[in-house]
Amino acid sequence: MHYHEAAAFLFDLRRFSVNPGTERVAALLDRIGNPEEDVTFVQVAGSNGKGSTARMTESILREGGLSVGLYTSPHLDALAERVRVDGREMTEAAIADFVAEVKPWLVERAAVGDPLTFFEVVTAMAVHDFARREVDVAVLEVGLGGEYDATSAVDPVAAAITNVSLEHTDVLGDTVAEIARTKARIARDGASLVTACEGEALDVVRAVAADAGAPVATVSETTDAGGSGSGADGDDSGADKDESGTTDDGSQSSTDPALSVAYEGRVSRTDAEVTLTGEVNGTYRIPLVGAHQATNAGVAVALARRTAAALASVSAEGLPSDAVREGLARATWPGAVRGR
Repeated sequence: MHYHEAAAFLFDLRRFSVNPGTERVAALLDRIGNPEEDVTFVQVAGSNGKGSTARMTESILREGGLSVGLYTSPHLDALAERVRVDGREMTEAAIADFVAEVKPWLVERAAVGDPLTFFEVVTAMAVHDFARREVDVAVLEVGLGGEYDATSAVDPVAAAITNVSLEHTDVLGDTVAEIARTKARIARDGASLVTACEGEALDVVRAVAADAGAPVATVSETTDAGGSGSGADGDDSGADKDESGTTDDGSQSSTDPALSVAYEGRVSRTDAEVTLTGEVNGTYRIPLVGAHQATNAGVAVALARRTAAALASVSAEGLPSDAVREGLARATWPGAVRGR
């Protein structure tokens, strides 16, 4: 099968409407040998900022010496942009091979009235490619919601919810609380959940995470960047319990954020600086502008630290400071100007 034929087949799946649930993706993964069992995953959900947060998380983990997969949507120019390993896009040949393998089964499913959508199939394709390329960890950007999203067919070792606002109310719910509940159900027992949610949404996220047995770490905005001078070198080495109230196992007090973030403003046409205070202290440069990107950076740092701690190949004390600094500085993200 040629790439253009494979891409045309995948894009044709867009005619099938979204039917929330993970059963169809799980069935496809089972069909291709359950590649998800060979990959460690991280999920990033949220109403806004999840793409930028996923990219920064991936970049930090890569700078920490890991091989990292990244699954995002939508793409800007080419389908392969959605699936990357260590910054390298999935090849057209790999896409063609995957479609050739699964097309007969997908056609049979559609014929009996139970088709898979474009996003479901591409999600399975990403998981398959991550396993084939033997990544240490893969960062998955949630498509819609959380609980019933295709990416939730896997179990993450850590997850994040950037924020919650009214969106897709026909699918996710009519209130912020309902939407927060749907997103928070990506929480898994023992897997840390990082969030920058506030108010009612944060209350719901905490409650759902507690029921799931997932420790919650919060990231909050501050307009006062003072107090970070003592940690201006960006040192984020761990301790039994630091000033944020966060312990090595990812647990956190109900009031203290793991990180406070402050946007220091633009330092060039494309770059800005952010100050982090708490379990990480310092001022960092990011190739993204806008106050919201400071919060995204904070969530990414907290998520990367907890992901690293969950991996046997990385010390539970956390990532080295240069991994955070270099990871944030190199996390370019096309299209982030649109709010992702």
